[in-house]
Amino acid sequence: MLTGSPEAHSSETGRTDRRSVLVLPHARIAQVNDHFCGPATAQMLVRSRIGAGPGQADLGERMTGPAGTDRTAMRDTLTAELGREYAVRTLAEGEPLTQAQRAQLFTDVRAAADAGYGIALCVLTQDGGPRPSWFPDRPGDPIDHWLAVFGYDVPGERILVADPAVWGLDGLPPGTGSHWIAVADLARYTKVYVY
Repeated sequence: MLTGSPEAHSSETGRTDRRSVLVLPHARIAQVNDHFCGPATAQMLVRSRIGAGPGQADLGERMTGPAGTDRTAMRDTLTAELGREYAVRTLAEGEPLTQAQRAQLFTDVRAAADAGYGIALCVLTQDGGPRPSWFPDRPGDPIDHWLAVFGYDVPGERILVADPAVWGLDGLPPGTGSHWIAVADLARYTKVYVY
């Protein structure tokens, strides 16, 4: 569990007006079933900001349908719960992000985190397509999965994600489910984010 005040480091130039690394206080919350990654992501984002909020069952009723969590439902729920207008940025599904889209993703992550808010990000893989190194290897099983984003590292060009799934991946801090992912790696699989 990561708690406390945001961890911030000034840039190497000595300027303190722009952070180079920021980690927002948060705690990972595991999804309660196979299709509640969206509600668990929303729950993490709400609780990280206000310390309380609705449970996953309530969020699941509001947010999920037969196809999982809709991006509009994610946006509307975060806006209602946090009193901040969230927006949806939809990208080309199944296609790697362009350099401009990658830069925009990192800019949006930084702007939200600098304001004290995390974002929701959805990753997608196609049947038989490449899979992220940070997901379990289940050949032929496509991924359509929400993650919560709670920080950035400018020099390393990475973002900090909290994954509501319980994968047991090597290299994760025990019990946290939060880990750094290179923007370039994440950009191969991002289909939409709510910021």
